[in-house]
Amino acid sequence: TSQGLTVTLSTPPITSIVASGLTTFCAGKNVVLKATVAAGYTYQWKKAGINIENATGSSYTATTAGAYSVLITNAGGCSAASQTINVTINPVPLATVAAGGLLTFCDGKNVQLKAITGTGYTYQWKRGATDITGATLSTYTAVTTGIYTVTVTNASGCSAISTGLNVVVKPLPAATITPSGPTTFCSNKNVFLRANTGTNYTYQWIRGATPVAGATQPNFTANLPGLYTVVVTNASGCSVTSPPVAIVVNPLPIATIAASTPLTFCSG
Repeated sequence: TSQGLTVTLSTPPITSIVASGLTTFCAGKNVVLKATVAAGYTYQWKKAGINIENATGSSYTATTAGAYSVLITNAGGCSAASQTINVTINPVPLATVAAGGLLTFCDGKNVQLKAITGTGYTYQWKRGATDITGATLSTYTAVTTGIYTVTVTNASGCSAISTGLNVVVKPLPAATITPSGPTTFCSNKNVFLRANTGTNYTYQWIRGATPVAGATQPNFTANLPGLYTVVVTNASGCSVTSPPVAIVVNPLPIATIAASTPLTFCSG
């Protein structure tokens, strides 16, 4: 009779993977895969059957698409492979914005902002952190100061936010004319027209549609009939034309005397 041999049967480890969230998601996100945890277990995560380097914890954060599994070994040296979980990653759309003109302009003007287009893309424009109501096209016309971005969403529901474009709208100056007296007067007289003043304002007076040469002061003496306006420009280079002032110049009468007889004559 031989000596006896003791045979010990180790129970294979329990193997399963649970995903902490959706396994289909947009690029830039992830899902944590969690394996069964028990004392003495060791782990080796695999992608498409190939070991993932340094992935030896009880959980693994998947950031790329693929078929994931884990090989679990217990304290008795028995190993078992888990089921496979497929991770699908949808691409995010491009989100870039181009300006159709200058981003700095005078009040009353605008700039068209254009987002990149793509099949199935939808859009939401923002000014600062606030959605702009109804601004859901690939273009948006900005008329006020602010930082504008657009959120682009593709057919898979993945979104990307563009970099911000800083739109600056410069204020307009005031432009008014105040006559110093009546604007209807006789020939050889005049009226003093005063424009409103402001820091670093410049002026150009206009009679009808023609700029008056050299008339670049805030005051102007009008002695000819016509419609007078003044273009006021501020330090930002923004200009406004004032409402017109009508000047009426009435002609003088002809005053002559004719004598019907000689101007030297006898008394009586």
